[in-house]
Amino acid sequence: MASKRHLTTIWANNPDMVADLLLKKRFSVNNIRNIEIVEAQGFSRESGGREPYTPMLTMEPGTVYCVPYIGIPLLVIATLDDGERGGRVLIRSITVDGVVIKGPKKIAEKLGLKVKQRGQTRWQNSSTFTISFFDGWCP
Repeated sequence: MASKRHLTTIWANNPDMVADLLLKKRFSVNNIRNIEIVEAQGFSRESGGREPYTPMLTMEPGTVYCVPYIGIPLLVIATLDDGERGGRVLIRSITVDGVVIKGPKKIAEKLGLKVKQRGQTRWQNSSTFTISFFDGWCP
């Protein structure tokens, strides 16, 4: 089994690598368990310098942010990019109890996500993590 330190350093990789490492990983959020990542896409720091991604340029790797995009919260996890904050991975497709859910709007609805919600990942073991949302919201 991977060490906790190794698991937290997953977010220190470049976004494309993190997206690949997340495939088939499981997570839970808002009392929904057995969620598996089917598709994820990495984005570099350079592509994140405009709204609505600006807050992610300074976020700690592993921070979850529900980026507002035309009123829909995108499920995005902050990573490093060439050693600097600002990289990110967008979760594009998941399964919940074996049912495939594609697209940000359907994912947000299924998981109960809200725009500008912010949280943190915590690894349970080498293939499963939880997302815990904070009380506060991003500006």
